[in-house]
This record gives sequence, C-alpha cells and structure tokens, in this order.
Amino acid sequence: MYTVAEVARKTKSSTAEVRYFARKYTIPKITIDNTPVFIFGKKEYRLFLFYKNKYKPKESPLQLTFDFYNQTAIIKKQNVKSAKQKRKEKELIKKMCTLLQKAGEAGIERVFLEKKLKLDKYALEKLLAKCTRLPIAEDDRIDNKLYWVGNENDIIQMLYRSFER
Repeated sequence: MYTVAEVARKTKSSTAEVRYFARKYTIPKITIDNTPVFIFGKKEYRLFLFYKNKYKPKESPLQLTFDFYNQTAIIKKQNVKSAKQKRKEKELIKKMCTLLQKAGEAGIERVFLEKKLKLDKYALEKLLAKCTRLPIAEDDRIDNKLYWVGNENDIIQMLYRSFER
C-alpha cells in the first residue's frame, strides 16, 4: 500500500500528477487523521507506471537529428562575404577594366585575361556577371574576346556605382 507522496517519490514525478491520475482512474480514498488520502495497491501502482511511461515521447532510432540545420546563424554566415573578399573583387574588377582599356579596340582574349587575373573560367564568368553596369562587350561567336566600349573617364564613376549596393 502506497500513498500519493510515496508513489511520487518512487516514480520521480510530482504529487499533482499522481493525484490527477488517482482522480481520473477513481482510486479509492481512505480517511486517515480526518484527511482523505488516496491509497495505491500493487495493481494501481503498476497502472500508474504504465500510464507514466505510455505518455513519454518515443525516440525513434531511425530518425536522425542534426543540430546545425536548426542554427540559422551558421547559414547566414556562409552567405555573408567578408570585407577581404569584397576588397579582392574590387581589385580584380579594377585590374580587368584597366587591361581592357589599354587593349582598346583590339580586345583581350578570355584565356589571356584569366591567366593575367589568375582566375579560372567560372570565376571570370562570375566576375563579369557582377559588373553588368560596366561597358564591357564580349564576342563569343567570332573570336571569344572581351572589349572595352566606354569612355576612359567613366570607369571611376561606374566602379563606385556598381559597389554602392
């Protein structure tokens, strides 16, 4: 025979939870010293253990959880470019513009520009995609060259405009 306090202590649960269970499953009360007390027998005690374990969330061994999916800060850090990367991009664009201006109407082949700027083909494409406001023309069909088609004085203003964003 167990009281509410004894059942709560053994199962490491709160007394309120045990009293709720006792009222729900109509466990008999006995009056001791003018106070009604729920009395748990072996059968009721086992029933409470089953009740307590039944409502525990079951952890599936098949379900894997990864903490880094929940952390949005890490994902945001991956998308943010550092000041060093931005500075390097600006320098590369300035070098590319000066090379194209010096070449004039003759233009520069892509392969030569890649070697001069120490970039691969995909990095050069990304760089050209970022500076769409600059007057750079490309001719893929005839000779695969890049040309400067703007004025020499416009480069400074266009560089500032393209990196204000």
